[in-house]
Amino acid sequence: MARQSGLASASTSFDPHRDRPSLSQTRQMAAARAYPSHSTRPAFVAVLDVEATRRPSDRSFRQEIVELPVAVIDARPGGGRGKLGGTVAAVFHTFVKPTENPRLNFDTTSFMPISQADVDAAPTLGVALQGMHLFLETIVPKLGASDPHSVVATAGEGGHGERLVVSFTLTNDSRRIEGSIAVGEIGEWTLVGYCASGADTAPLEALLLRTGDASAMDGLIMAADGPWDIACYLAHEVQRKRLQAHWRSYLSKWWNIRWAVGSAKCGGSVRGLNVVSQLAQFGLRFVGTEHSGIDDTLNIVSIARALLGYGSAPRANDGLSRTLSVLTGRVFTPVWYNPRVPAEMSRL
Repeated sequence: MARQSGLASASTSFDPHRDRPSLSQTRQMAAARAYPSHSTRPAFVAVLDVEATRRPSDRSFRQEIVELPVAVIDARPGGGRGKLGGTVAAVFHTFVKPTENPRLNFDTTSFMPISQADVDAAPTLGVALQGMHLFLETIVPKLGASDPHSVVATAGEGGHGERLVVSFTLTNDSRRIEGSIAVGEIGEWTLVGYCASGADTAPLEALLLRTGDASAMDGLIMAADGPWDIACYLAHEVQRKRLQAHWRSYLSKWWNIRWAVGSAKCGGSVRGLNVVSQLAQFGLRFVGTEHSGIDDTLNIVSIARALLGYGSAPRANDGLSRTLSVLTGRVFTPVWYNPRVPAEMSRL
């Protein structure tokens, strides 16, 4: 049974221990004050779910991102299928080459479906971030200039778990994709769009030829399953490796999907709400391999779309702010508690 929230009734005496908000509710209320709702509903939601190296037995181990996927949902009115709102419009995915511990350890390769060959052939985090920004800053304006829900990156009719037919990634001279279309260059790396084998390439070609609407970026909001992916893994590594030049202000606040599901379906509680249990709240099952960054991302996309179909509007309810203590006692201290945190990261 979901926990009940709200004030005690007039006929019931107030018990400060029984009736005080839970820790997760307190954090969500602080976030609501720090990040007021958009004056207009965001048109596009970019869901990010990174994967990082790990060594649970060593708290001093420096985790590094090794997979960076982002999927853009067209959240404008009128889309969706069944209980799912919006459509999956574009997807970017790249593995990332670690530099502090270049060799993947057993803890990492046994936890997630990734190999040494995957990361050896991948760009470093700075290039991967630039590729993600180039993807978002090129494709979102083109989506904004397109009719709502006219661009779809998956096969079928937009249901949960459908396979990708259009993707974007980074390639170089040693890693080319036949039939791919160049979008832009980052040093020796090229952002390309490509289609799955047998898929019609005409929609991708038409999208890339379209003149973008730059104002569409104002309608973009990031999203993640909780605070960890952006606040801890991404921001922490960016700061540690001095990659602040590759940060963007739209990364500094996001739609915390886990909090949104807790508010919509669980009376404000997020206890036990991992990705699998969030999907179950909407009658969905995990599709793919858990801890694969791209599979996790696409399942979180379905949760976000289920929230849209449920009537929950995307909004910034979490972010890099010194006023929120969302991770005290977890993994490591949030980046915003560091007095040397870059101004760009703490600015809303």
